[in-house]
Amino acid sequence: MSGRFDSDDWQLGMELPSRKETHARKKEKAAKVEERDAREEIRRAEREVAATSAVAQLEVALPLGEVDGAAPDANVAPDPSIPSRRSRHEQEREALLHWPRELSEEGAKAEAEAEADKPLATWKVALLIVFGVLVGLVVAAWGKIGYVHHVPAFVQERVPQYTQGEAFLVVKPWWFGPPVFDLSDYEAADTGDYKKYKMQLGGYAGLLDKPEILWRLKEDVLH
Repeated sequence: MSGRFDSDDWQLGMELPSRKETHARKKEKAAKVEERDAREEIRRAEREVAATSAVAQLEVALPLGEVDGAAPDANVAPDPSIPSRRSRHEQEREALLHWPRELSEEGAKAEAEAEADKPLATWKVALLIVFGVLVGLVVAAWGKIGYVHHVPAFVQERVPQYTQGEAFLVVKPWWFGPPVFDLSDYEAADTGDYKKYKMQLGGYAGLLDKPEILWRLKEDVLH
Protein backbone atom coordinates (compact mmCIF):
# COMPACT_ATOMS: atom_id res chain seq x y z
CA MET A 1 0.00 0.00 0.00
CA SER A 2 2.86 2.34 0.69
CA GLY A 3 3.93 2.23 -2.97
CA ARG A 4 0.83 4.11 -4.01
CA PHE A 5 1.84 7.13 -1.88
CA ASP A 6 5.40 7.44 -3.28
CA SER A 7 4.39 9.81 -6.10
CA ASP A 8 5.35 13.44 -5.55
CA ASP A 9 2.33 14.54 -7.56
CA TRP A 10 -0.18 13.26 -4.97
CA GLN A 11 -1.38 15.64 -2.28
CA LEU A 12 -3.85 15.41 0.57
CA GLY A 13 -7.44 15.40 -0.63
CA MET A 14 -6.57 14.06 -4.12
CA GLU A 15 -7.76 10.72 -5.45
CA LEU A 16 -5.29 7.98 -4.81
CA PRO A 17 -3.56 6.71 -8.02
CA SER A 18 -4.09 3.15 -9.06
CA ARG A 19 -1.34 0.53 -9.05
CA LYS A 20 -1.21 0.58 -12.86
CA GLU A 21 -0.62 4.32 -12.97
CA THR A 22 2.01 4.11 -10.25
CA HIS A 23 3.87 1.37 -12.19
CA ALA A 24 3.72 3.37 -15.40
CA ARG A 25 5.18 6.46 -13.69
CA LYS A 26 8.04 4.41 -12.24
CA LYS A 27 8.78 2.89 -15.64
CA GLU A 28 8.74 6.30 -17.32
CA LYS A 29 11.03 7.74 -14.64
CA ALA A 30 13.47 4.82 -15.04
CA ALA A 31 13.49 5.37 -18.84
CA LYS A 32 14.31 9.06 -18.37
CA VAL A 33 17.19 8.16 -16.03
CA GLU A 34 18.58 5.67 -18.56
CA GLU A 35 18.27 8.24 -21.35
CA ARG A 36 20.09 10.87 -19.22
CA ASP A 37 22.88 8.37 -18.42
CA ALA A 38 23.22 7.50 -22.12
CA ARG A 39 23.53 11.18 -23.08
CA GLU A 40 26.20 11.67 -20.42
CA GLU A 41 28.11 8.66 -21.75
CA ILE A 42 27.96 10.08 -25.29
CA ARG A 43 29.20 13.50 -24.10
CA ARG A 44 32.07 11.82 -22.18
CA ALA A 45 33.09 9.83 -25.29
CA GLU A 46 32.99 12.99 -27.44
CA ARG A 47 35.22 14.83 -24.95
CA GLU A 48 37.72 11.94 -24.99
CA VAL A 49 37.80 11.89 -28.82
CA ALA A 50 38.31 15.67 -28.95
CA ALA A 51 41.15 15.48 -26.43
CA THR A 52 42.83 12.65 -28.37
CA SER A 53 42.54 14.60 -31.64
CA ALA A 54 44.04 17.71 -30.07
CA VAL A 55 47.00 15.73 -28.74
CA ALA A 56 47.57 14.15 -32.16
CA GLN A 57 47.52 17.56 -33.88
CA LEU A 58 49.96 18.90 -31.32
CA GLU A 59 52.33 15.96 -31.92
CA VAL A 60 52.27 16.64 -35.68
CA ALA A 61 52.84 20.40 -35.23
CA LEU A 62 55.68 20.11 -32.71
CA PRO A 63 58.93 18.13 -33.02
CA LEU A 64 59.21 14.86 -31.21
CA GLY A 65 59.82 15.34 -27.48
CA GLU A 66 58.26 18.84 -27.23
CA VAL A 67 54.60 17.88 -26.81
CA ASP A 68 52.88 19.25 -23.65
CA GLY A 69 55.78 21.67 -23.11
CA ALA A 70 58.24 18.91 -22.27
CA ALA A 71 61.70 19.70 -23.59
CA PRO A 72 63.76 16.78 -24.87
CA ASP A 73 66.22 15.35 -22.41
CA ALA A 74 69.72 16.40 -23.45
CA ASN A 75 71.24 13.44 -21.58
CA VAL A 76 69.27 10.87 -23.56
CA ALA A 77 70.84 10.04 -26.92
CA PRO A 78 68.32 9.88 -29.74
CA ASP A 79 67.71 6.55 -31.38
CA PRO A 80 69.16 6.79 -34.92
CA SER A 81 66.82 4.04 -36.12
CA ILE A 82 63.78 6.31 -35.39
CA PRO A 83 63.86 9.48 -37.53
CA SER A 84 62.40 12.52 -35.87
CA ARG A 85 59.46 14.37 -37.38
CA ARG A 86 61.61 17.48 -37.80
CA SER A 87 64.26 15.61 -39.82
CA ARG A 88 61.59 14.00 -41.95
CA HIS A 89 59.91 17.35 -42.60
CA GLU A 90 63.26 18.96 -43.37
CA GLN A 91 64.07 16.20 -45.83
CA GLU A 92 60.75 16.66 -47.59
CA ARG A 93 61.24 20.44 -47.73
CA GLU A 94 64.79 20.07 -49.09
CA ALA A 95 63.56 17.59 -51.70
CA LEU A 96 60.92 20.08 -52.84
CA LEU A 97 63.52 22.87 -52.94
CA HIS A 98 66.01 20.78 -54.94
CA TRP A 99 63.39 19.41 -57.33
CA PRO A 100 63.36 22.42 -59.75
CA ARG A 101 67.17 22.50 -59.64
CA GLU A 102 67.36 18.80 -60.54
CA LEU A 103 64.89 19.34 -63.38
CA SER A 104 66.93 22.26 -64.71
CA GLU A 105 70.14 20.21 -64.46
CA GLU A 106 68.54 17.33 -66.32
CA GLY A 107 67.22 19.73 -68.97
CA ALA A 108 70.66 21.31 -69.36
CA LYS A 109 72.26 17.87 -69.65
CA ALA A 110 69.74 16.79 -72.29
CA GLU A 111 70.29 20.03 -74.19
CA ALA A 112 74.07 19.54 -74.04
CA GLU A 113 73.70 15.99 -75.37
CA ALA A 114 71.47 17.28 -78.16
CA GLU A 115 74.04 19.95 -79.03
CA ALA A 116 76.78 17.29 -79.06
CA ASP A 117 74.71 15.12 -81.40
CA LYS A 118 74.05 17.96 -83.84
CA PRO A 119 77.41 17.68 -85.71
CA LEU A 120 76.91 13.93 -86.10
CA ALA A 121 73.39 14.47 -87.38
CA THR A 122 74.68 17.14 -89.79
CA TRP A 123 77.33 14.74 -91.12
CA LYS A 124 74.74 12.03 -91.57
CA VAL A 125 72.51 14.37 -93.55
CA ALA A 126 75.48 15.52 -95.66
CA LEU A 127 76.50 11.92 -96.39
CA LEU A 128 72.96 11.02 -97.36
CA ILE A 129 72.80 14.01 -99.72
CA VAL A 130 76.15 13.13 -101.32
CA PHE A 131 75.14 9.48 -101.67
CA GLY A 132 71.84 10.49 -103.25
CA VAL A 133 73.61 12.79 -105.72
CA LEU A 134 76.10 10.06 -106.67
CA VAL A 135 73.33 7.53 -107.17
CA GLY A 136 71.45 10.04 -109.31
CA LEU A 137 74.53 10.72 -111.42
CA VAL A 138 75.17 7.01 -111.93
CA VAL A 139 71.57 6.40 -112.96
CA ALA A 140 71.63 9.39 -115.29
CA ALA A 141 74.94 8.30 -116.84
CA TRP A 142 73.71 4.74 -117.30
CA GLY A 143 70.43 5.85 -118.82
CA LYS A 144 71.61 8.69 -121.06
CA ILE A 145 75.31 8.18 -121.97
CA GLY A 146 76.51 5.61 -124.49
CA TYR A 147 79.91 4.35 -125.61
CA VAL A 148 80.21 4.18 -129.43
CA HIS A 149 83.19 2.51 -131.11
CA HIS A 150 84.21 0.67 -134.33
CA VAL A 151 82.60 3.30 -136.53
CA PRO A 152 82.80 2.30 -140.26
CA ALA A 153 84.60 4.68 -142.65
CA PHE A 154 81.53 5.34 -144.81
CA VAL A 155 79.64 6.35 -141.66
CA GLN A 156 82.43 8.78 -140.70
CA GLU A 157 82.11 10.33 -144.17
CA ARG A 158 78.38 10.87 -143.67
CA VAL A 159 78.60 11.76 -139.96
CA PRO A 160 81.71 13.92 -139.37
CA GLN A 161 81.11 13.95 -135.57
CA TYR A 162 82.57 10.42 -135.47
CA THR A 163 85.97 11.52 -136.76
CA GLN A 164 89.17 12.37 -134.87
CA GLY A 165 88.85 9.43 -132.55
CA GLU A 166 88.40 5.68 -132.18
CA ALA A 167 85.65 5.78 -129.50
CA PHE A 168 83.12 8.33 -128.41
CA LEU A 169 80.95 9.13 -125.41
CA VAL A 170 77.61 10.31 -126.79
CA VAL A 171 74.25 11.40 -125.42
CA LYS A 172 71.68 8.79 -126.34
CA PRO A 173 68.42 10.08 -127.85
CA TRP A 174 66.54 7.75 -125.45
CA TRP A 175 66.72 6.69 -121.81
CA PHE A 176 68.48 3.54 -120.72
CA GLY A 177 69.04 0.73 -123.22
CA PRO A 178 72.50 -0.79 -123.88
CA PRO A 179 75.45 1.39 -122.81
CA VAL A 180 77.89 0.17 -125.53
CA PHE A 181 77.32 0.31 -129.31
CA ASP A 182 79.60 -1.48 -131.79
CA LEU A 183 78.67 0.12 -135.13
CA SER A 184 80.65 -2.50 -137.12
CA ASP A 185 78.54 -5.37 -135.80
CA TYR A 186 76.03 -5.19 -138.66
CA GLU A 187 76.00 -6.93 -142.09
CA ALA A 188 75.59 -3.69 -144.04
CA ALA A 189 78.77 -2.31 -142.45
CA ASP A 190 80.79 -4.28 -145.03
CA THR A 191 78.69 -3.22 -148.05
CA GLY A 192 78.95 0.52 -147.58
CA ASP A 193 75.18 0.96 -148.21
CA TYR A 194 74.30 3.77 -145.79
CA LYS A 195 70.52 3.50 -146.18
CA LYS A 196 70.50 -0.26 -145.62
CA TYR A 197 72.86 0.22 -142.71
CA LYS A 198 70.50 2.69 -141.01
CA MET A 199 67.63 0.28 -141.56
CA GLN A 200 69.60 -2.47 -139.78
CA LEU A 201 70.33 -0.12 -136.88
CA GLY A 202 66.59 0.25 -136.33
CA GLY A 203 65.86 2.22 -133.21
CA TYR A 204 69.55 2.93 -132.68
CA ALA A 205 69.76 4.89 -135.97
CA GLY A 206 69.34 8.03 -133.90
CA LEU A 207 73.04 7.74 -133.06
CA LEU A 208 73.76 8.82 -136.65
CA ASP A 209 71.37 11.79 -136.72
CA LYS A 210 73.39 14.73 -135.41
CA PRO A 211 74.88 12.90 -132.44
CA GLU A 212 75.91 14.88 -129.33
CA ILE A 213 79.53 13.97 -128.61
CA LEU A 214 80.60 14.40 -124.98
CA TRP A 215 84.14 13.05 -125.26
CA ARG A 216 86.41 11.72 -128.04
CA LEU A 217 88.85 8.96 -127.13
CA LYS A 218 91.93 8.57 -129.36
CA GLU A 219 92.20 4.91 -128.34
CA ASP A 220 89.38 2.42 -127.98
CA VAL A 221 89.56 1.11 -124.42
CA LEU A 222 87.31 -1.82 -125.36
CA HIS A 223 89.15 -2.59 -128.64
